[in-house]
Amino acid sequence: MLERWWMYQQQRFSLFKWGGFAAVFSGAAVLHSLLLRRSFPAETNAFSAAHAIGAVLIAFLVVFLCCLQLRIVDEVSLFKQRCVQSDASMSNQLTTDLEVIAVAAGIMQFGLTLALGHLSLLLVLGSVWGYLGLIHQAFFVPTWLRANPLPKTLLRAGLCPLITLYATGCDWLIASQAPPGGIIWFLLVSLFAAIAADIGCLIHAPTDAVPGSQTYTALWGRERAVVVWLGILWLLSITSLLAGMQIQFTTAIALLLPFLSVGAVIVAWRYHSRPVQKRAQFGWITEVWIVSVYVSLGIVPFVLQT
Repeated sequence: MLERWWMYQQQRFSLFKWGGFAAVFSGAAVLHSLLLRRSFPAETNAFSAAHAIGAVLIAFLVVFLCCLQLRIVDEVSLFKQRCVQSDASMSNQLTTDLEVIAVAAGIMQFGLTLALGHLSLLLVLGSVWGYLGLIHQAFFVPTWLRANPLPKTLLRAGLCPLITLYATGCDWLIASQAPPGGIIWFLLVSLFAAIAADIGCLIHAPTDAVPGSQTYTALWGRERAVVVWLGILWLLSITSLLAGMQIQFTTAIALLLPFLSVGAVIVAWRYHSRPVQKRAQFGWITEVWIVSVYVSLGIVPFVLQT
């Protein structure tokens, strides 16, 4: 089993990549919530270093396991759809192993959340599990979703605000408070980040697309797919600015976004001028956007204001 798991993480779920993302995301979520509680006079600004470290650590572990569970849900669903698996990296035994790992991850998440001593956070975790279950069941309309990738993307993206609510709750719930004012913008940042990431991964060069595969280039055409992707990044920019306003960190984000926008436009222009896979770097630049935004909404302002 360990050998199969090692092969799986090398090919399907990079511990380095997803561990790094979970660390950035959870740190940003917890610290953004803490900064929000500092920014609003009506909030009680209880804070200690131990509180922040403990909250980030638990949020990191739970978020990382959520990423793993989502990947496993996708793999198991794909395997069951195909019935006869043509991918040599997967097998029926590996699928069973992955299901066991997903359940074990849930037990770990439950224990970590229970250790915080807040039943409300368990309810949020339960909603995350419930949404993962809906994704596993393709929201009970699998045929329709397979034929309509955009609604599928939007529905899947709905998981991210729930995970974000849990991660921020590791701060404000531990402090025995209601969600701080202005947190809605950070939740929307996570929603648009998830949509942008999914669309960016499904824009391919025409010569590189697998016949019959569901990509946005095949669904909308190259130009429209790129325009929609840029539009989602624009919405991500707006919500990032509004989230930054809540913690008095607008200027730095306003300076960062033009650089990210130029990078996105360059990628789009290069792909438009010559639509080959080497220039279809939408997934990579989207990841840079998302990490940069999260760092600027939590980690950097916290360091500068502490």
